[in-house]
Amino acid sequence: MTALWILGILLLLFVAFLLLRVGVSASYDEDGARADARLGPVRFRLYPPKEKKKPPEERPKPKRPEAEAEEKKKGGALENLRPLLGPLFDALGKLRRRLRVDRLSIDFTAASDDPSRAAMEFGYASAGLGTLLALLENTLDIRERDIRTQVDFTRETPLIRAAAALSVRIGTLLAIALPLAVTYWKNRKKQAAEKQGGKDHGK
Repeated sequence: MTALWILGILLLLFVAFLLLRVGVSASYDEDGARADARLGPVRFRLYPPKEKKKPPEERPKPKRPEAEAEEKKKGGALENLRPLLGPLFDALGKLRRRLRVDRLSIDFTAASDDPSRAAMEFGYASAGLGTLLALLENTLDIRERDIRTQVDFTRETPLIRAAAALSVRIGTLLAIALPLAVTYWKNRKKQAAEKQGGKDHGK
């Protein structure tokens, strides 16, 4: 009986883990760009990286031949990537349909040293943001939105402030990533077999 209770608790914890949401929030304003990752209630900075205390300056050590070889590595062959493109785009399509935009805000201020140009920028921005929002709403689940445009005839340059928070369940990520990982593993195994077969044929 105790074993069943433990199994049930572990199963509940696993389900709760799959339902946990992971997300990314990004923003841009007068202080620059910022991005944070979120795993449930835990948050940590992605960009800009936190400043680290610089250690005392040391003389640069001569690079090993292995390190120099790693720096000079070339790109991989394109034919090795092609079998993964189909499953990758399929995974991105599924992720797009299950990705949730928890918050989207854009605040654009049109401005120019020419008042007529500032008014034109305001019109273009209003139309463009309206089209963009309609496109996003047709492809993503947007829960909260705040889109604003205004014009400032006292400024000479436009301003923009934007922020977005996106999230997806861990279970969704695993359901999408596992088939892709299996395809990648099969492709690597096939390439290794073909390479070994080529070596044996060469002998």
